[in-house]
Amino acid sequence: MLLEDLRTFAERHKYLAIAGAVFPFVLAVFVAVAYYGSPAPPSWPMAYYQDEETGEVTIRPANEIPPLLGRSGRPTVVRVVYLTASTVDKKFVGYFEKFTDEARARQTPTAAGNGAISLVPFTMAGILIRRPEAGSPWVGADSPEGLKMIEAIYRPKPDAPVLRSCLPE
Repeated sequence: MLLEDLRTFAERHKYLAIAGAVFPFVLAVFVAVAYYGSPAPPSWPMAYYQDEETGEVTIRPANEIPPLLGRSGRPTVVRVVYLTASTVDKKFVGYFEKFTDEARARQTPTAAGNGAISLVPFTMAGILIRRPEAGSPWVGADSPEGLKMIEAIYRPKPDAPVLRSCLPE
Protein backbone atom coordinates (compact mmCIF):
# COMPACT_ATOMS: atom_id res chain seq x y z
CA MET A 1 0.00 0.00 0.00
CA LEU A 2 2.79 2.45 0.87
CA LEU A 3 4.60 1.67 -2.38
CA GLU A 4 1.46 2.43 -4.37
CA ASP A 5 1.00 5.70 -2.51
CA LEU A 6 4.58 6.71 -3.29
CA ARG A 7 4.17 5.78 -6.96
CA THR A 8 0.94 7.78 -7.19
CA PHE A 9 2.57 10.77 -5.49
CA ALA A 10 5.58 10.57 -7.86
CA GLU A 11 3.31 10.48 -10.91
CA ARG A 12 1.37 13.53 -9.76
CA HIS A 13 4.41 15.54 -8.60
CA LYS A 14 7.20 14.53 -11.02
CA TYR A 15 9.47 17.52 -10.36
CA LEU A 16 9.18 17.20 -6.62
CA ALA A 17 10.00 13.50 -6.88
CA ILE A 18 13.09 14.25 -9.01
CA ALA A 19 14.20 16.90 -6.52
CA GLY A 20 13.73 14.41 -3.67
CA ALA A 21 15.92 11.90 -5.50
CA VAL A 22 18.64 14.44 -6.39
CA PHE A 23 18.73 16.28 -3.06
CA PRO A 24 20.59 13.55 -1.10
CA PHE A 25 23.29 13.43 -3.80
CA VAL A 26 23.74 17.22 -3.79
CA LEU A 27 23.83 17.23 0.00
CA ALA A 28 26.51 14.50 0.00
CA VAL A 29 28.68 16.48 -2.43
CA PHE A 30 28.27 19.66 -0.36
CA VAL A 31 29.21 17.85 2.86
CA ALA A 32 32.26 16.25 1.20
CA VAL A 33 33.53 19.61 -0.11
CA ALA A 34 32.89 21.30 3.22
CA TYR A 35 34.64 18.52 5.13
CA TYR A 36 37.63 17.95 2.85
CA GLY A 37 37.81 21.43 1.35
CA SER A 38 38.96 22.34 -2.09
CA PRO A 39 42.65 22.08 -2.86
CA ALA A 40 44.43 25.35 -2.17
CA PRO A 41 46.49 26.85 -4.96
CA PRO A 42 50.23 26.42 -4.46
CA SER A 43 51.76 29.32 -2.60
CA TRP A 44 55.26 30.71 -2.49
CA PRO A 45 57.26 30.84 0.70
CA MET A 46 57.52 34.32 2.13
CA ALA A 47 60.65 36.48 2.38
CA TYR A 48 61.69 39.74 4.00
CA TYR A 49 62.10 42.90 1.91
CA GLN A 50 63.32 46.35 2.91
CA ASP A 51 62.95 49.74 1.29
CA GLU A 52 66.47 51.19 1.33
CA GLU A 53 65.14 54.75 1.40
CA THR A 54 62.60 54.42 4.23
CA GLY A 55 63.99 51.40 6.10
CA GLU A 56 60.50 49.83 6.10
CA VAL A 57 60.65 46.01 6.27
CA THR A 58 57.81 44.04 4.68
CA ILE A 59 57.02 40.37 4.18
CA ARG A 60 56.16 39.36 0.62
CA PRO A 61 56.13 36.21 -1.51
CA ALA A 62 59.70 35.11 -2.25
CA ASN A 63 59.01 35.04 -5.99
CA GLU A 64 59.00 38.86 -6.08
CA ILE A 65 62.33 39.68 -7.67
CA PRO A 66 64.11 42.75 -6.26
CA PRO A 67 64.68 45.58 -6.73
CA LEU A 68 60.99 46.40 -6.38
CA LEU A 69 59.37 49.80 -6.49
CA GLY A 70 59.39 51.59 -3.15
CA ARG A 71 57.18 54.38 -1.83
CA SER A 72 59.10 56.90 -3.91
CA GLY A 73 58.23 55.01 -7.10
CA ARG A 74 61.87 54.07 -7.60
CA PRO A 75 63.37 50.55 -7.39
CA THR A 76 64.55 50.77 -3.78
CA VAL A 77 63.06 47.63 -2.20
CA VAL A 78 65.57 44.79 -1.83
CA ARG A 79 65.41 41.33 -0.26
CA VAL A 80 66.74 41.09 3.29
CA VAL A 81 68.44 37.87 4.35
CA TYR A 82 68.13 37.41 8.11
CA LEU A 83 70.51 34.96 9.76
CA THR A 84 70.71 33.19 13.09
CA ALA A 85 72.97 30.73 14.86
CA SER A 86 70.25 29.58 17.22
CA THR A 87 66.62 30.66 17.20
CA VAL A 88 64.58 32.96 14.98
CA ASP A 89 64.07 35.45 17.81
CA LYS A 90 67.85 36.09 17.74
CA LYS A 91 68.01 36.86 14.04
CA PHE A 92 70.00 39.69 12.50
CA VAL A 93 70.39 41.17 9.02
CA GLY A 94 73.09 39.24 7.21
CA TYR A 95 72.94 40.98 3.85
CA PHE A 96 70.73 42.58 1.22
CA GLU A 97 70.10 41.03 -2.18
CA LYS A 98 68.84 42.26 -5.54
CA PHE A 99 69.09 41.18 -9.16
CA THR A 100 70.57 42.86 -12.20
CA ASP A 101 68.17 43.70 -15.04
CA GLU A 102 69.48 40.71 -17.04
CA ALA A 103 68.99 38.31 -14.12
CA ARG A 104 65.50 39.72 -13.49
CA ALA A 105 64.62 39.06 -17.13
CA ARG A 106 65.77 35.43 -16.74
CA GLN A 107 63.70 34.98 -13.57
CA THR A 108 60.54 36.83 -14.61
CA PRO A 109 57.78 34.63 -16.05
CA THR A 110 56.86 35.33 -19.65
CA ALA A 111 53.33 36.30 -20.69
CA ALA A 112 52.98 33.03 -22.62
CA GLY A 113 54.51 30.93 -19.84
CA ASN A 114 52.87 29.22 -16.93
CA GLY A 115 54.24 31.67 -14.38
CA ALA A 116 56.74 29.25 -12.89
CA ILE A 117 60.06 30.76 -11.97
CA SER A 118 63.10 29.40 -10.25
CA LEU A 119 63.41 30.61 -6.68
CA VAL A 120 67.01 29.45 -6.46
CA PRO A 121 68.81 30.16 -9.73
CA PHE A 122 71.26 27.61 -11.07
CA THR A 123 73.88 30.32 -11.10
CA MET A 124 74.53 33.29 -8.88
CA ALA A 125 75.37 35.39 -11.92
CA GLY A 126 73.34 38.58 -11.86
CA ILE A 127 72.67 38.52 -8.12
CA LEU A 128 74.04 41.50 -6.24
CA ILE A 129 74.62 41.48 -2.49
CA ARG A 130 75.79 43.99 0.08
CA ARG A 131 76.26 44.22 3.81
CA PRO A 132 73.59 46.07 5.80
CA GLU A 133 75.96 48.88 6.85
CA ALA A 134 75.06 52.21 5.22
CA GLY A 135 77.13 52.95 2.15
CA SER A 136 78.44 49.40 1.70
CA PRO A 137 78.88 48.64 -2.01
CA TRP A 138 76.84 46.19 -4.07
CA VAL A 139 78.99 43.33 -5.40
CA GLY A 140 78.23 40.35 -7.60
CA ALA A 141 77.41 37.31 -5.47
CA ASP A 142 79.55 35.18 -7.79
CA SER A 143 82.51 37.60 -7.80
CA PRO A 144 85.58 36.98 -5.63
CA GLU A 145 84.45 39.83 -3.34
CA GLY A 146 80.92 38.44 -3.14
CA LEU A 147 82.07 34.89 -2.38
CA LYS A 148 84.42 36.21 0.29
CA MET A 149 81.60 38.29 1.79
CA ILE A 150 79.22 35.30 1.90
CA GLU A 151 81.85 33.14 3.55
CA ALA A 152 82.59 35.86 6.12
CA ILE A 153 78.89 36.38 6.83
CA TYR A 154 77.90 32.73 7.23
CA ARG A 155 81.03 31.65 9.11
CA PRO A 156 82.78 34.69 10.64
CA LYS A 157 85.28 32.56 12.62
CA PRO A 158 86.52 29.00 12.05
CA ASP A 159 85.14 27.83 15.40
CA ALA A 160 81.85 29.80 15.11
CA PRO A 161 78.62 27.93 14.35
CA VAL A 162 77.43 28.05 10.77
CA LEU A 163 74.60 30.55 10.46
CA ARG A 164 71.33 29.72 8.76
CA SER A 165 68.78 31.88 6.96
CA CYS A 166 65.49 32.82 8.63
CA LEU A 167 62.27 32.97 6.63
CA PRO A 168 59.07 34.60 7.88
CA GLU A 169 56.60 32.27 9.55
